[in-house]
Amino acid sequence: MSNIFLISDTHFNEYDGPNSVVRLFHRPFKNSMEMNRKIIENWNSVVKSDDIVFSLGDFAHLSEDMVKYASQLNGKIVFVLGNHDFEGDRKWMGRTNFQDAWFPLTGILTYKNKDFLLAHSPDDVPYWWRGWVIHGHHHIRPQFPFIDGKKRNINVASDLVDFTPVSLDWIYSLNLDGIKRMERKNSIPMRWERD
Repeated sequence: MSNIFLISDTHFNEYDGPNSVVRLFHRPFKNSMEMNRKIIENWNSVVKSDDIVFSLGDFAHLSEDMVKYASQLNGKIVFVLGNHDFEGDRKWMGRTNFQDAWFPLTGILTYKNKDFLLAHSPDDVPYWWRGWVIHGHHHIRPQFPFIDGKKRNINVASDLVDFTPVSLDWIYSLNLDGIKRMERKNSIPMRWERD
């Protein structure tokens, strides 16, 4: 049986410079090549070949890099467009393990009778949506923790999930409706106080 994983903002092959993703977001790597290697290692340590991974945007710096990096990753990758991705990136998907599925901005995933809206940014969520949102885009901003129970947001930006795809089954097992806030994947969740 396939497992479902989620991650966002891997930014494979991001250039190295003063405004690089490694420096801007204080990623714990010397440069982008070290970051690329670590993300690939982490990814392949948890994702098996028949698993499905939702990449919620900003996968790679250039379209050509999508092929280079996706071909090194386990699983079938479903892509959601991010603000650093382009519609033209679709042509590269046929040469990789990307699934045919492609969500321009958002998509709904039903898992164990619970609906999750997948988006790169929480700003892309339709006004009528009242359920849980799984997103990325906000790497390390305090107002966008890993889980925000009040906003019903789950932020899977790679910076918050230890640069490793996170299992939807594990997220589901957390009893989301009981969580007020959880800073990172490996932190202790703050629970709502009961009356």
